[in-house]
Amino acid sequence: MRVEWAKARAQKERWNEEVELLREEMKRVMRSLKWEASEWQKRADEVRSDVDGTTAAGIRAYALRNVYLHTEFIVRFREEWDKTMGAAVRHWAAEEEREILEGTFMAEGM
Repeated sequence: MRVEWAKARAQKERWNEEVELLREEMKRVMRSLKWEASEWQKRADEVRSDVDGTTAAGIRAYALRNVYLHTEFIVRFREEWDKTMGAAVRHWAAEEEREILEGTFMAEGM
């Protein structure tokens, strides 16, 4: 019984660490995308006096397109992560539970 408890405890600790790593990675991705969108917005807002009007309009359109793309990435990543995070955790937990029940589970470091 103690061995099973130790294995379950080790599994719980691994999952806690994995969840924390994933959350931190998600935060960093979101911060990066927000920063990129902000940088592209600055480029779009710049008044270019060194190029003709048509070229300046094209540069602005390109920058605004990148603002849109980075903003869409933020929205879509958030939607997907909200859906998949819970499903992924349930899948991995079920897989390890099956291994424990079958007696094939090996806790790391044991």
